[in-house]
Amino acid sequence: MSESLGPFVHLWGIDPSQVPAENASGAEATPLLTSFLTEALPFISDVPAGEDSAGSSWKYRKSYSYGSSAASVDVYEKKLSTDAMRRVATNYKDQLPQVQPAKVGAETWFLRRSVHEDAAQPKTASWDEFVANFKQHHAESEMAFTEAVVRTTPRQHWDCGGVEVQVGDDTWVDWTLKLEESVHKLPFPLQKRVFPVLQATAAVQGRREIVVVQVFYTGGPAEENAKGTVTGAYTSIERFRELPNEVNGKKQIEWVMGTASDAMGILPEFIQVLATPDMVPKDVDFFLSWVVGQRK
Repeated sequence: MSESLGPFVHLWGIDPSQVPAENASGAEATPLLTSFLTEALPFISDVPAGEDSAGSSWKYRKSYSYGSSAASVDVYEKKLSTDAMRRVATNYKDQLPQVQPAKVGAETWFLRRSVHEDAAQPKTASWDEFVANFKQHHAESEMAFTEAVVRTTPRQHWDCGGVEVQVGDDTWVDWTLKLEESVHKLPFPLQKRVFPVLQATAAVQGRREIVVVQVFYTGGPAEENAKGTVTGAYTSIERFRELPNEVNGKKQIEWVMGTASDAMGILPEFIQVLATPDMVPKDVDFFLSWVVGQRK
């Protein structure tokens, strides 16, 4: 299935020259925010609802169940061919100074989808809890519920007050833009990994839907995280939205997260590709196990 791909939401990341200046206004950051959104939303727009992935760019892999979640988690895969990626790199070469089109290879994404009852109770979570922990306090919450994350470092944020981006009939508001990174521990004898990202979040005006886009930042980690670590690449698209149909009179929240990643170092790519599908759904288990203890 052919699809239109943009330059930024990929594993090759974003070059520092394409990041807004430190003192950039929301208006000056709007073109980049618009690019992130208009690349991310179509990329996950045809995620199947279940095992039947016919007609979708996402291929069903497997379903997972956890004791912490009333909902199962479906995992899918999408492969972007070498030819497709090289076309993107060539078409947008002025925006991708860090990319050499002739050396670009295929890109593999894994995505999970789950649907949760909107309730602050065991085995699920409420809309407000999802917003607080994934839009408002993403890095802090991730470190709290993920044992492998040992440190997060906020490096820069931009004032996006008043920014509005129109995509189709939807107006996206409540924007944030941050440069931050997290340090992850890996099993011995592998070194810790640091993942610098440029993260944008936004919400649809008048409807319960939020998106978090994180793009690998190629400018390297902060000085305090560079020693004793290997810089890994991580790019992701995460979306939460209230579905139109209730189940037994209860509102339902769809949670989708797709990612392409590379831990770099001596960890072979084929091993990562084998392991990633089993790792992607675990955040559902981690978060729902953790959030129970945060309720008063």
